[in-house]
Amino acid sequence: MLKKVRDLFASRQTVPPREISLEEIPVIIGEEEHSWREELQKRMDQPREKFTGVCSALLVRATTLAGSERDSVYHPKLEKITRNSLPQFEKAITTSLARQAPPDPSAFYQVATETLKGCVKALAGPGRYLGTAFPDQMKEVRVLIDELGHQVNEMTPLIAEDKRRSRSFSRARESFISIREKQAALAEARERLSILEAREKDLGIRQEGLAREKEDCDRRAGMDGALQDAVRDKEEFTGRVAGIGREIHGTTSTLVHVFAKAEKILQKRGGKEKEIKRVIDIITQEGGNIDEGSVEKVRNVLPLVTSMISSGDIQLKNQEEINLFSNPDRICPALVSLVYRRKEAEGDLRKKEEFIHSHPEVKRAAQVEKALRDIENEREKIRTEIVTIREGIRVMEKEIPERIHELEAALRELFTGGIRLKI
Repeated sequence: MLKKVRDLFASRQTVPPREISLEEIPVIIGEEEHSWREELQKRMDQPREKFTGVCSALLVRATTLAGSERDSVYHPKLEKITRNSLPQFEKAITTSLARQAPPDPSAFYQVATETLKGCVKALAGPGRYLGTAFPDQMKEVRVLIDELGHQVNEMTPLIAEDKRRSRSFSRARESFISIREKQAALAEARERLSILEAREKDLGIRQEGLAREKEDCDRRAGMDGALQDAVRDKEEFTGRVAGIGREIHGTTSTLVHVFAKAEKILQKRGGKEKEIKRVIDIITQEGGNIDEGSVEKVRNVLPLVTSMISSGDIQLKNQEEINLFSNPDRICPALVSLVYRRKEAEGDLRKKEEFIHSHPEVKRAAQVEKALRDIENEREKIRTEIVTIREGIRVMEKEIPERIHELEAALRELFTGGIRLKI
């Protein structure tokens, strides 16, 4: 009794899944596929041989109908129908049975189904008129065609199983290839990430060192009295250049407004409007940076504009215009004086800038600043790439287990007892 109980429990124990490594997958799939192909070929042998034999018998029967004895009671109309239908039926059957039978089981099944369809169509077409004239022979034909259908039915589940297994083999291989590709890509991404993180860390350390060096340069530069005097002079000359530029711009802006009035009037009555237009364009473009050559062009058209003001053709509208043209002879000399003063201030400013920029601490600080900008730009690119790689790693770390699950599912369809992958 105890032995029976033990045997009962033992029979219920499930077979543990077979554990295999990922490296074994291609070999195992290949072996299993080869084994299944051999099994399919063996299981297809019997229906294949029977189908081929029936085809031979059917061909003999169909091609010998014309020489068979007919029923003694035979209507003339039926004779005509039989005479027309018999060669059509024989040709249809012969054509259907003439298909080459390939060795591959799936290809053979395809040919078998097409052959069966052709024979059934022949029987339902011209063959339906031959049953009266050849009752026994056509009965035999129907039996043979039924047998073809029976053998096709025998092959159908085998081919369906082959298609299912083929899909599983394909899914297993595709999943394996996908896993391998993603594992390689993941390893490459992790290696690249490690390199980038190390590079970013090194750049950060270098950046900190350069920042300290920049502070030291600024501190030493701040302790240099001559340098600080030059910096203050530079600020003064910069302000002077800007102030003179504003004065020049104020004068040229007023001139442009008045000259534009003269241009409009001259356009209507004809005159030197084009020359005035060229002067307007020049001083508008140059603004506070007008030079002596441009002042000379102003001098050339100024008498014409002044005469139009004196004649009342041009009305001065605001105080700036009135003040400027209250003494027109002073406009160009004043502009020239401003131009000379601006050039002088710019020359002094350049000297101070050259002195400042040639100072060792300032030169080194400028070099360090450029290096810091370059490092920060490189770090930013690296950080962007790191974010992208980490996201790719996150996706692959999620996808690889999914592909492994798909591979195990495909393998379970192929192997009894189950498969567990050792990753």
